[in-house]
Amino acid sequence: MYFWNVKALVNDLRDDKITEHEKFKYFFLIVVVNSFLYISPAHHLLPNYLLYSNLVQAVLTGLGLYSCYKANYQGDNKDFIGRYICLFVPTTIRIMLLTIFLMVPIMLVTRPSTLERDIFTLLCLFITTLIQYLYVRSCIIDISSTIINKSIQDNI
Repeated sequence: MYFWNVKALVNDLRDDKITEHEKFKYFFLIVVVNSFLYISPAHHLLPNYLLYSNLVQAVLTGLGLYSCYKANYQGDNKDFIGRYICLFVPTTIRIMLLTIFLMVPIMLVTRPSTLERDIFTLLCLFITTLIQYLYVRSCIIDISSTIINKSIQDNI
């Protein structure tokens, strides 16, 4: 499993070197980790906080997933689910670390109130979700378009 090296994962996906068993491990990790992500400390501060944050997160996730699917469809239209699941793990790790490295210094410098901190955290979650889907989409475009380009060159 690749936990950091997205480029190597993209190459292995392009070359069809990731087995179904490996794909299952990525999927299993996604399901387990996601089961812990939607616990929020701000639900007591903002009315309907969980409802609104989950709604926005669901919309971003739906749009991001659809965008990744369309990118794959417009490429070689093969193995979308396998590619998506495998790419989601290392991109999540990178995005989470980036978020932590950006958020912690900002929080230490600004010392926001609890409400401001929770709103800032929520905003960061939405922004990083968007960035992650754009990142996965660009990897899928790289994989699916390279395969098409190789088959065109093979036919020439």
